[in-house]
Amino acid sequence: SIADFIGLLYISASLERAVLFTFPIYVFLLSSDLSRITFSKVVLIVSTVLGLAIMFNPTADNHLIDTLIGILLVLLSAIFWALFIIYSKRAVSNISSTIFTSTYMCITTVLLLLGFIIDSKNFTTFSTLQTHTMIYLVFLAIFCSIIPSYLMSFGLKRINASLAAVISAMGPIVTLALDVVILNHNLALNEIIGAIIVTACVTCLTRLNAKA
Repeated sequence: SIADFIGLLYISASLERAVLFTFPIYVFLLSSDLSRITFSKVVLIVSTVLGLAIMFNPTADNHLIDTLIGILLVLLSAIFWALFIIYSKRAVSNISSTIFTSTYMCITTVLLLLGFIIDSKNFTTFSTLQTHTMIYLVFLAIFCSIIPSYLMSFGLKRINASLAAVISAMGPIVTLALDVVILNHNLALNEIIGAIIVTACVTCLTRLNAKA
């Protein structure tokens, strides 16, 4: 969301990632089916967050006010994402996942275009982008936004919102693996420890939700 990107202006990407991926906690807390939230699930969710914190090693800089603003903005983004997962599950249960995804993406596109038009400076910058940059943006939009959005909607049709949030928390692990394979990233010890903790907690949560 926009709050997430604005938050990146105030805090580091590692701290942003750790805060953003606390959203499974909010899915559990905001879920209407509170009877399925057990103590063991809460412990595993908290452990997942701690694992992510170790994995990305978030550290606050010397600008305390800026850091707090950034954390609050990313936290707001995480809460909105949790709400989206919960209510999109309800919507997809009543209508086609394709219609749902197409509708919210069209609405988002229109709002963003209006924002660009209103802000003439950004609109002018966008209109002067080079061809290879536009191709790159189109590639990112299709393979990193449109297709994943449809896959998410199809998945929500078949599993509950809490399980969807837990599975989504595997994102940092997948990102780390691709970083090693594609960009030859050298893993640090804290990343390995964090990855083990997150993977173990997500696996346990998945089994608990499958049995519920």
